[in-house]
Amino acid sequence: MNVSIKKIVNIYQYTYKNYNLPIGFGDFLRGCISLLQICNKFNIKYDIYIKTPISLYLKNSKHNDFIDSISTDVHYYTNQNTNFTDSNLHNLTQYYEYNGYIDKFISFCNDSALYDDTIYILTNAYPIQSITIEEQNQLQLLLEPSDTMLDYIHMTYTTLHVLPHTYDIIHIRSGDEFLVHNQQMNIDKLNNIVQSIINHIHHEKQYILLSDNNELNHYISQQYSNIKTIINDKIHTGKEVCNTNHIKNTLLDFYMISKSNKILSFSVYGHGSSFSKWCAEIYNIPIQAFII
Repeated sequence: MNVSIKKIVNIYQYTYKNYNLPIGFGDFLRGCISLLQICNKFNIKYDIYIKTPISLYLKNSKHNDFIDSISTDVHYYTNQNTNFTDSNLHNLTQYYEYNGYIDKFISFCNDSALYDDTIYILTNAYPIQSITIEEQNQLQLLLEPSDTMLDYIHMTYTTLHVLPHTYDIIHIRSGDEFLVHNQQMNIDKLNNIVQSIINHIHHEKQYILLSDNNELNHYISQQYSNIKTIINDKIHTGKEVCNTNHIKNTLLDFYMISKSNKILSFSVYGHGSSFSKWCAEIYNIPIQAFII
């Protein structure tokens, strides 16, 4: 690593100099773990900067005019360090220095624009090793909710009549056709999803169901008395929005997951749900993942 680089900042925004497709918040958090580990390895300072409405709901978010002024020049490091032939990346238990990843990432950093002693990038790569307790604590501090968000979380607990750490999470990623494109889920699809999860539910446990589809939330919660849910409007965090309440609702799900005892994650995608996977890693929550 270039000795002139004293700090690396991972930036979350809607578009990048070399990339304009949406990056989900879970993918960003995965990259935050990876970059934090690399910075610790090379004794470099580390930070994150969020340039989306998510920052409104984080206690330790900070406005930075300089970063805003260079944001159009921020590059996304597109290379990944995982063998993508794995059938289900969501269930990965090993972390890869795959195909010389660290050396390639160092080259990218060395070629990045240096402002004083800092470079500003985006990476959503996989961690280079298992996350440590110290790294979990560092990221939890950066993700601490604002007072406004805390009030919303507490209000939700009151409405649901549950307390933190008294429930398991059922998290369902039903697909972007419903979350992004607002398609309606038909009854056959609803029943197929119910059948996928029913064998993993214990009647003596309390669950909170979180999904990207309110039809699904309502349908399942009506059938099982020990499953409670939240009906609100959410959005893919990588999509630019005008209504910040949708972002607030999505973050509510994230923080509800972070206070759970266990996560059952169901996804239509082979890579699973980064949203629940990396929340589980950062907050040290057991997770089981299933493809539906």
